[in-house]
Amino acid sequence: TLKLGSTKDGKLLAIDHAHLFRRSTERSEELERAIEGLEATTAISRALGSATDLSRVLELVVKRGRALVRARIVVLLLEEGGRLVVADGAGQVAEEARHASVPVAGTVAGAVFESGRPERVGDVAARFGIADEALGVPGAETALLVPLRSRGRSLGVLCAFDRMDAEPGFGDREEELLLLFAQSAATAVATARSVEAERLRHSLRSAEQERTRWARELHDETLQELAALKV
Repeated sequence: TLKLGSTKDGKLLAIDHAHLFRRSTERSEELERAIEGLEATTAISRALGSATDLSRVLELVVKRGRALVRARIVVLLLEEGGRLVVADGAGQVAEEARHASVPVAGTVAGAVFESGRPERVGDVAARFGIADEALGVPGAETALLVPLRSRGRSLGVLCAFDRMDAEPGFGDREEELLLLFAQSAATAVATARSVEAERLRHSLRSAEQERTRWARELHDETLQELAALKV
């Protein structure tokens, strides 16, 4: 009886150890994903924080985003006038798609933009419609789309296609990483846009002041010439 009880207790103990090991492994993997995401967002924040030129920020977003999830293609869409316009792309993006746009209504990117929730697509050919083809991703099999939101407002959508691994699909890990990345990217894009708008306003003010100065000088010179003629 003692022997049977000892064997049973040993099996229960082994099962408990197995459960503890599995939970420990899962927590370790979650911690690794969290650390990786933190490192990625810290790196992109530093890189984007030092850039205020909008074109440079967009270039950094697509290149860093592509490297982060090892995607074959990454396309950044920004909302302009009710459409999602291709602001930049990295990887095997069709040249004609670099300045294309898709409507918000009736497209996968538009659904992500409006809902503010990411979407993983396991079959691009089946999920994407005719309007989505303007993104210029020929032969893409899988996709991961995450929203760019700043201060509660949607700015656009970051789209990744086909992981460059044995399996082209995106998992939970890639979704978490790209979502964290997109938060930093959205802040950088919004900041760069504000800086660009301020530079434009400053340029217009300077141009208007210069135009006024020239007009005043021409006006004064003309009056002086007329006065001289009268004399």
